[in-house]
Amino acid sequence: MLDGRHIVAANPDKEMLRMCSHRCPHMHEITLEQTRDSLRYLRWRLTCRRNIRVRALRSVEAMLAVGPKID
Repeated sequence: MLDGRHIVAANPDKEMLRMCSHRCPHMHEITLEQTRDSLRYLRWRLTCRRNIRVRALRSVEAMLAVGPKID
């Protein structure tokens, strides 16, 4: 599995958008498989204020709209 530092090198034909130059020190601990399984099996329950949830949902929906369609 590729970690974030090698994604750009492994995909030279892709245009990568970097949101900022700061990298969270914990992001390298999260894998796509962990994220998938967390959503698939509803392992974690998160609570937050409605206004934050609504904004986050809009961001996720925007990413899904431009990304590849998956089953």
